Amino acid sequence: MFSLLCEQVRVVLTAAAALDRETQSQHRLRVTAFDAGQPPHTGQLDVTVIVLDANDNSPVFEYSAYEVTHTPLPADLCTGTAFSVCLSR
Repeated sequence: MFSLLCEQVRVVLTAAAALDRETQSQHRLRVTAFDAGQPPHTGQLDVTVIVLDANDNSPVFEYSAYEVTHTPLPADLCTGTAFSVCLSR
């Protein structure tokens, strides 16, 4: 699922394939480094990759067109009140 490229002072973690949040929302990895000593010393780093959601699915609507009309509103209507009629065709 991931590949690791090690250079002199930099390590690059790359996803080998596209990640899909609907399949798995996060991946947990443990990276362990070894030196060339005798005995070798090691260090570990736990990495959590959180996959963000992308809108990879087109929206689906029941009707091909919607029409919204506004009706005259009373003058004493409370501020912030939404009022409309939605007709489908």
